[in-house]
Amino acid sequence: MAAEGHDHARIYQAGRDLHVGHAPVARSGYRYQVERLAPTVLRDRDAELAELAAFCTAADGPPYAWWRAGPWAGKSALLSWFALHPPPGVRLVPFFVTARFAGSSDRGAFLDVLSVQLAELLGEPAPTGLPEAVREGALLDQLDRAAARCAERGGRLVLLVDGLDEDRGVRAGPDAHSIAALLPARPAHGMRVLVAGRPNPPIPGDVPDRHPLRDPAAIRELAASPHAEAVRHDANRELRRLLDGTDLQRDLLGLLTAAVGGLGGADLAELTGADQWEVEEHLHTVSGRTFLTQASRWRPEDGPQVYVLGHEELQQSARHYLGPVRLAGYRERLHGWAEGYRRRGWPEKTPEYLLRGWFRLLRATGDVDRMVACGTDAARHDRMLDLSGGDVTALEEIAVAHEALLTRDEPDLVAMARLAVHRDRMTDRNRRIPEHLPGVWAALGQVERADALLRSILAPPRRAMALGHVMTALAARGSIDRAEQLARDIADGSQLDEILLGLASAAAERGGLVHAERIVGSMSNPGADAWRRLARATLVAGDLTGGRRLAGRALRAASDLPYAGSRAHQGATLVPLLLHCGYWAAGERVAERLDAEARVATDRAQRGEVVIALAEALAKLGAGSYTRDRLPAVVDRAVASAPSWRLPALAGTLAGGGWYELAERVVAASQTPRDQVRVLARMVEAAPVWSDAAAERIDRMRMLTDTLRAGEDRSAALRDVADAVAAHGDEFRALNLARLLSQPSERIDLWCRLGQSLQRAGQSRRAYLAAAAAIRLLPLVDDAGQRRAAGRGMLRLLVACGRPEEATTLASAVEESDERADALALVAAELARAGDPVTAGTLARQAEAAYAAAAGGDGGRSAVVAGVVGLAAGESVDRSLAVVELAPSTEDRAWALVGLARWCAATGGPELADTLARRARQAAGQIRDRRDRGLPLTVLLPPPPAPPPAVNWDPYPTARSVHDPDAGPLLRRLEEDPAPPGLVDQAEAVTRAVSDPDDRDQALAVLTGLLGRAGEMDRAERLAAQIEDRRIRAEALTALTRAATERGATDRAQRLAGSIDEGHSIDEEYHGTWALTALAETLAQAGAPDRAEAVIRSISADERGDAVGRLAEALARHGHPGRAEQLARSIPERHRQAKALTAVAGWAPPAQARRLLAAALHLGGWTISSEVLARVEPAAGLAVADEYFALTGASWWREALAAQPGPDTSGTAVG
Repeated sequence: MAAEGHDHARIYQAGRDLHVGHAPVARSGYRYQVERLAPTVLRDRDAELAELAAFCTAADGPPYAWWRAGPWAGKSALLSWFALHPPPGVRLVPFFVTARFAGSSDRGAFLDVLSVQLAELLGEPAPTGLPEAVREGALLDQLDRAAARCAERGGRLVLLVDGLDEDRGVRAGPDAHSIAALLPARPAHGMRVLVAGRPNPPIPGDVPDRHPLRDPAAIRELAASPHAEAVRHDANRELRRLLDGTDLQRDLLGLLTAAVGGLGGADLAELTGADQWEVEEHLHTVSGRTFLTQASRWRPEDGPQVYVLGHEELQQSARHYLGPVRLAGYRERLHGWAEGYRRRGWPEKTPEYLLRGWFRLLRATGDVDRMVACGTDAARHDRMLDLSGGDVTALEEIAVAHEALLTRDEPDLVAMARLAVHRDRMTDRNRRIPEHLPGVWAALGQVERADALLRSILAPPRRAMALGHVMTALAARGSIDRAEQLARDIADGSQLDEILLGLASAAAERGGLVHAERIVGSMSNPGADAWRRLARATLVAGDLTGGRRLAGRALRAASDLPYAGSRAHQGATLVPLLLHCGYWAAGERVAERLDAEARVATDRAQRGEVVIALAEALAKLGAGSYTRDRLPAVVDRAVASAPSWRLPALAGTLAGGGWYELAERVVAASQTPRDQVRVLARMVEAAPVWSDAAAERIDRMRMLTDTLRAGEDRSAALRDVADAVAAHGDEFRALNLARLLSQPSERIDLWCRLGQSLQRAGQSRRAYLAAAAAIRLLPLVDDAGQRRAAGRGMLRLLVACGRPEEATTLASAVEESDERADALALVAAELARAGDPVTAGTLARQAEAAYAAAAGGDGGRSAVVAGVVGLAAGESVDRSLAVVELAPSTEDRAWALVGLARWCAATGGPELADTLARRARQAAGQIRDRRDRGLPLTVLLPPPPAPPPAVNWDPYPTARSVHDPDAGPLLRRLEEDPAPPGLVDQAEAVTRAVSDPDDRDQALAVLTGLLGRAGEMDRAERLAAQIEDRRIRAEALTALTRAATERGATDRAQRLAGSIDEGHSIDEEYHGTWALTALAETLAQAGAPDRAEAVIRSISADERGDAVGRLAEALARHGHPGRAEQLARSIPERHRQAKALTAVAGWAPPAQARRLLAAALHLGGWTISSEVLARVEPAAGLAVADEYFALTGASWWREALAAQPGPDTSGTAVG
């Protein structure tokens, strides 16, 4: 196993690798902040905009440009406008250094804002929680990958930073670092860097001498705009007028300055006690130079506008004139305002500022306690979800609060744990978001809500499905540009190309051919299929000229394909399009080219593909002499060389073209009754009208089906017969055929599909009867997955039949909350498509409530253990045991007793630990589900710091696995008594003579292990090399590695372990990694940590994570906690690092343990560290239980604590 280099790069990629399955895809929302900076109209800057565009799009040239000018020259106006209107193909990532908005004026803000924007571009979660030492490297890695991504798509990444002179980090002290020093010295993949600022202060001292910023050639002096200078004078005059004005005017200025973010007219009226009209009248009398108005971030269509100061200089002047005391008073007024809404449970009309901007103020002022209160307020989180549609902002707030707590010398584990419980609750509910729900909100016009939900879906396959629904909804509304922007933000690779092609087709069907061609041209690899589909959409729009041009382009692209099978398939699919365009000669040329390729193809499979394509192309060319002369022979060639699964489609094409006699040849060539049914079904479905011949074919299908035995083939054949019957209008007969299907789920599926056909044919009554029959059958479906699929079909049919109330009732009756959410979202999607937005919106909100209610319910076991251990460690075992007895389920009691037993074993109470273990076994034995009984007992092992367990080696192979009547008994004798060498020689001879290969290999593995334990390592290695089965050989080499380790031959052990996965099979890799890990643990136990780490580094990087964690625990257990921490923190995957840090914390001194647990809570789920957390910090264990059971609505925990006298913990949980 060769070690992989560049481990530090993998650590820098933590933002990409670590969050999978734990956090939603990043969504920065920074564009909205840029919109707040940009002018409504940019005047007299056309030349500058052209120069900026040229810099960003030039094929070569310098990578840096530094635009300089004094204050009020219009720099920010120019660059914010440019950031919102970049040239085509340029992906601009901006950061504006400004104190007007909280958290926007130092290196930390730059890292945070840029990393989220880049993660959004890359389709990754935001990289929160990285150690300070690697944050810069992580950002540079993101920039490099984002630039590469843009270049791959034919575009360019441009980093824009405005206001370098306003960087507060430069003046923060000798240990501070500037934003300028973080800018890449050698931008890769064509990236450009555009910066702006004043000439003074000069470039910070931490910028290297050879950095491009220090190149005078990069400087471009910007002339001041006369419009900006006029704005400056007017704005300063208005600012002084406000400062010298009435109390209300000063209050308005003071509140907007202190808030560092947007407040609406109603917000300011509530804060000042004035009428809203009076507030707005005062603000409107002040020109837009002093105050800017911006749309609501979460409700841009109908939300109230908010006000912010119009320039950074005004913000600074206002702060200066108001003074720190008065500003502190205004901040307290804002805090009191927020507290009032908190006491009321954040009601529906809560101002948006309190759910977004206020937290930024808390962050800017370092108010960590209030930040924690926000992060642990479930009611606030639910209101944010209700208003925004997602949990992204709330999760970001928790990450920020965690990071703020981590900077303290003594971490607050209670606060860290509470935040982690709330974070995981939201993460869990994001896993349950119905795939249809974002599409519903998009169909209803709430695109921001759809976007927020979409980015919160964690699993890539489900997010891809949801994105598809959103794209369909936006395309139906004609919002092609918004759909394209969203797709480019979220999708990637082939999925992005497929979405873009769909959007281009939608644009073309609406007559926007230029727009459509631009979209297709921006795809990573637009081929023949893309141009063909776009040509078809153009013809649908009635543009024959455009359709012909694109058809020609598709034909040229198909001819350029390298693989003959692909050329053939694309050529055949192009024939109908060419004929529609009137290009008969081109269609014939396609057929001739296919014929030529088929004759020279040497590969049988490739030849079959080409001949099938040729037959289909000829069948589509019509009944002229050209086809009549060629098609029969080609069909014969096709059935002789093509795979059977291709024949039904060929038969359908032939029947569709009227070539029934030739299609019958395909039927005759089909080898099995099931294949014949398939072919006949396609023939019947392709026939344009009902005929006696079609009826005869259906009868043949029915007779062929009767020859099949009950099972999957018979069911599939019956479905084919029913579909064929329904295709020609006899749905009633098809419904009766469905009764012959053996599985209820299959009958329901067929009834629902036939019901949809009946509904489209205008037979609503029969369609509804099909739905009613399906509903009656649903309780008979046992499999949960099949039941969900059947339910979805019924819901769609009921809505199609005009029975939305019944569909809603059926969906609402689903028992499981997350399944009910899926069902409600599906009905909402169907209703939105059917034109009932009011009911669709109501059901969408019910779906949101249903999936939110299901969240967070999987941590009860860990919460019980954390609570009772925390209670025992912090107060008394007696009170803890009394609470255990009040647990509502046997399983809860068993797990609680397991936790207490492990805590007693760790703290030196062996007698009590034994007693509790016996009680835990008794309780586990009473669990009803036998599958769950053994789980508590598997963890009844001594936890740290109990006596060190033996190294976790795989067991030696045993003779019980050898079934040969001669070798088996002989090997068992050797296991019982390693007898004289003669018996070993006899055993080897007998083993080699075993006839069964697998049994011989197993016998050799057993003998290898016996020889290794006896010290005959060379002979054992020779035997192991003769084992043919890779898995068994890996087991034998693992046994030899163990034997060598136990005999102190660590060099040989490492060589043996490293040789295990040379074949690169999964089994070998597993055994090799396991053996090397066990060897490393043994070396750590023997006092050789350097060698132990060297062994771990020899494991491939992809397999190293768990091994590093195990070694870190071993090092801590054997007296190296500092080194163990360093090793644990090197693990790039968040979840694995959290596990390793928790394991090390179990053996570390108290102060280090608390610090490690704080990091683990930030990186991974709270259930990973809850048990160790409760032992190290009992109050944190209680806090976990309090918070968890309060969130899940389980009242028994509170009632149990109240029933047992003890300290009051009622203030621990919030929400």
